[in-house]
Amino acid sequence: VRSASSATVACPSILFNAIPKSASTYCYTMIMQGLNLLENSISLGYFPKDMIVWKRLAAFGSGSQIAHHHIDASPVNIWFLQQRKIKTILHVRDLRQVVISWTHHLVRSGERHTPFQTIAAVPEAWFYSPLERQFDWMIEHHLPVFVTWVQEWIDAADRGDVEVLFSTYEEFLTDRNAFFGRIIRFCGLDDR
Repeated sequence: VRSASSATVACPSILFNAIPKSASTYCYTMIMQGLNLLENSISLGYFPKDMIVWKRLAAFGSGSQIAHHHIDASPVNIWFLQQRKIKTILHVRDLRQVVISWTHHLVRSGERHTPFQTIAAVPEAWFYSPLERQFDWMIEHHLPVFVTWVQEWIDAADRGDVEVLFSTYEEFLTDRNAFFGRIIRFCGLDDR
């Protein structure tokens, strides 16, 4: 990570906001390294209900920084984003695939508790259930959370509350050059 003062070309700050399990860490890292941006954090780090921290956002808005979060489109978060010139990218994936990947992630991690999270923790018995039952539980309890999270962002963008570039995991898989090219154009960095 470099210091903000070493930036040679002006770049807006970028919020790379994503649904979990959508290759967002990889995409975010590629953007950060490719544009030589300072890594930063602007939220508390919860999912699906998160909150931007105003003091962090104030410094973040100065440019040449990037944050990777799973921030929801609450009225407070949208208001905070309206106060700063931050390029917001919302990265999503087919939610059926999110459920599958999320399930496998939890099985692999063996995480029995979700501290500092606001999504329902899976019950202990879930870890000993057949995979089909694990998926059923995820579909019942977590899929609606994912749907609501994405829909709230779509609604905010449709109302014009926030300017958002929607990107998808599927687009990333199909044509990475086009994927990153859209992001570069959205951030006004075509000549960089």
